[in-house]
This record gives sequence, C-alpha cells and structure tokens, in this order.
Amino acid sequence: MEPSDVSARNFADECRRMLENDHVSRLGSLDRVLVLSVSLNDLRTLPLDPQAAFVVSRVDGVSSIEMLLDVCAMPRLDALAALVRLVEEGVLRVE
Repeated sequence: MEPSDVSARNFADECRRMLENDHVSRLGSLDRVLVLSVSLNDLRTLPLDPQAAFVVSRVDGVSSIEMLLDVCAMPRLDALAALVRLVEEGVLRVE
C-alpha cells in the first residue's frame, strides 16, 4: 500500500482512535486528576524513560488528564500511553 492510500490512512486513524479509547477507559475519565503515588526521593530512583519522566514532571495534582495532554507537547496517543503505564506501574494514581 502506498502511504497516500486513503483506505490505509483511514484504517490507521481508526486504530489510533481505538487505542486512545482503550487508554481513556483505563484511566477512567479525562476530567480526573492524576497525583504522584511515590515520594520524590523514590521517584528519583525509578528507571523512567525520558518521555515518562517528562509526563510525570507535568503532574501537579490539580490539572485534569485532558489538561496534562494539552501541556505535554507530544502526540496525544503517546502521552496517554505514558500516563497509563505510569498509573499501572503505581507511579501515578487517578483521583
């Protein structure tokens, strides 16, 4: 398939929507707030990849998940995936 193939682009868009919906369902609602579940000292010892560390640096315990996605300055799906990983690993929790 050519990258300009409309059906391929539509399929890729649908896959992204499905992944995003899955991530959102795992987090609950984009209106919810994330908070740090570990101490700052423990956070320094965690083997976070640069993307996850950047996302964690934006968590303030006040901003909604939707707001975090806006300020992350990365593709929405990537930021959602990072947030889900961080919640599942116990670094963040949803309030």
